[in-house]
Amino acid sequence: MNQLEALKQAIQIVANGNQSEFARKLEAASGKKVSQQLVSKWINEAEKCSHRFVVDISQLTGGAILCSQLRPDVFPPSQESKAA
Repeated sequence: MNQLEALKQAIQIVANGNQSEFARKLEAASGKKVSQQLVSKWINEAEKCSHRFVVDISQLTGGAILCSQLRPDVFPPSQESKAA
């Protein structure tokens, strides 16, 4: 699964595919401002999902989506395996 597929799967798990609902839930979980427009930018690959939200997204999915799936450049899979 690539980064975009992981993000889309996270949105499906957390908000049944609804970007606005995902943004609201992520904002509540992270305490950081998140808009549907930002989520849309991530989906359309104009920007990568910000590393500031990766842990919160993983937690919102109940661990179904790993940090390393969302941003392997910041959270290498080998690093995540050691932490688990």
